[in-house]
Amino acid sequence: MWRVIKNILPTAENLWKRKSLQDPICQRCKKEVETIKHVLVECKAARKVWELAQLPMQSHSEQSQDFLSTVQDLCSRARKREAELMVVYCWMIWFARNNFIFEGKKLEPRISAAKVESILEAYQRVRKAESAKVSPDKRANQQRWKPPSENVLKLNVDAAINNKDQVTGLGAVIRNSDGLVIAAGIKQAQLREGGQLCRSRSHSMGVAGG
Repeated sequence: MWRVIKNILPTAENLWKRKSLQDPICQRCKKEVETIKHVLVECKAARKVWELAQLPMQSHSEQSQDFLSTVQDLCSRARKREAELMVVYCWMIWFARNNFIFEGKKLEPRISAAKVESILEAYQRVRKAESAKVSPDKRANQQRWKPPSENVLKLNVDAAINNKDQVTGLGAVIRNSDGLVIAAGIKQAQLREGGQLCRSRSHSMGVAGG
C-alpha cells in the first residue's frame, strides 16, 4: 500500500511517465488512462470486485479526485476490519490485473472477492499464534510505538511465522503523527525461507502488503 501512497505503483500511467511504455491506456478496459485510482477503483474489472465487497469504496471514490484522500477518509470512518478488508481488496485487484497483463489470465471477480476473506483470516491467525507465544515479561519489555513528527508518516513492518502450517504472514502499516492508520498491507506465503528473510521481504512489500 505504501506504493499507492507514494504514487509509485507501476501503473501504465506511471510507466508511461518514465518512458517505459508508449501507451498509458488501461489494457483491461481499453478506455481510460490507467492511473492508480482507475486500476483499483474505477476500471470495470475493479468495479465488479467492489460490488461484491459490500464496502463503500466506490461511493467515496466518486466524491474525490484523489485516491489517497479516498483511502484516508474511509480508514478514518471504517471499523478496523473494514479498513483491513479494503486494503486486501486493493491488493487482490492489483494481483488480478497483473495476472491479466503478464499471463493473459482473467481472474473472475467472485474468485477475487472470495480470496480476500481467506487471506485476511490466514494472516490474522498467524499473528494471533505468534502473539500467544510471547510471555508476559517479554510483552512488558516491548517498545511502545512512537509517533513521527508532525506532517511525517511512519512505516512499520513485521513478519509472523506459523511453523505448524508452514505459512508466513507479512505486514506493513503507515500511520501519521496522531497515530491514525493511513494505509496497511499484508501478504501471505508458504514458508520456504527463514524468519529474518521474511522480515526483510516485508520491507520491500508493496500492495502489499504492497
